[in-house]
Amino acid sequence: MPNIDSGHYFLTALIPVMLRNEIDASGVIAAPVNKLREVLALMATEGDTDPGKASPFARNVLNHFVRLVVIDDVNFNGRVNGGGLIETAREDPSIPQHVDHLTRPYLLFAVDFDINSEGAAEPAVYLDTLWQTMPIELRQVFQHCYGFSRVQSAGDFVHYIRQCQIETTLPFCDYWTVPPPFQAFPFEHAALRSAAAGVVAGIVTFGLVDWVTNRFLAWPLGMLAFLAGGIGLFLYMLKTATSAPFPTAPHSDLKSVLKALYLQRHFVDFAIASQGVPPEKLYAAFADFLSAHRPDAAEPTQIPGVVGL
Repeated sequence: MPNIDSGHYFLTALIPVMLRNEIDASGVIAAPVNKLREVLALMATEGDTDPGKASPFARNVLNHFVRLVVIDDVNFNGRVNGGGLIETAREDPSIPQHVDHLTRPYLLFAVDFDINSEGAAEPAVYLDTLWQTMPIELRQVFQHCYGFSRVQSAGDFVHYIRQCQIETTLPFCDYWTVPPPFQAFPFEHAALRSAAAGVVAGIVTFGLVDWVTNRFLAWPLGMLAFLAGGIGLFLYMLKTATSAPFPTAPHSDLKSVLKALYLQRHFVDFAIASQGVPPEKLYAAFADFLSAHRPDAAEPTQIPGVVGL
């Protein structure tokens, strides 16, 4: 499925924003979309070395990237021309074409996160975890969206987002650094199964037509059933094989990525400080580097959601 690729789930949801004006505690009347923009503008997106200043999405080690943005309307991409020169020449540019518009603002909620290792259904597990780790911030954001007043628990939140989810048709995961271990399509096996399916379809069709009408129609219809059954199964097997997601890239979970970022930053500092150092001292310094930063261990590592070390 397009939502899953390389061991990651790409969640995309469009949540309708309420239209009726809100009155805050101070009595100020404001449009929900403006209040939503205010909440998003004040939400922490990154911090320094202090985890308390980091994004609330950094409280769990599932989120790779999260984006929350208000979409007021769809962009106009220009006139839709005909399928060829003649059709285009016949069009009257003075006659306006239909232009799509949104009936209300929508909140785009787009997330790239690690799929759980237990094989449970996603995005239910992720959304449940998100609710457990940042319920206050989620309420502050989604309270301005239509229908969120019915959300009282993690299960309600999962159902709410699933109702607004749309299929991610073009996921992007750039953690593969070597060619993925693709499996060759078994053409011979697929051809044999397709031929067998075609023979069965042809024989069944021939028998039914011969029994109901006459043998004159049975032969051509049987041949058509043979071709349709065989080609149909082959195309189905080919589509199934080519639509499978990429396998999980090595060390592509968030913990591994954070460790890699940590080592990269410290190794750059080590390389700069080691310029011109004699070989014997460089060897000892590198041993100290390995002992201090432990490349094969989970700790120490980069703090989630912050910039810097």
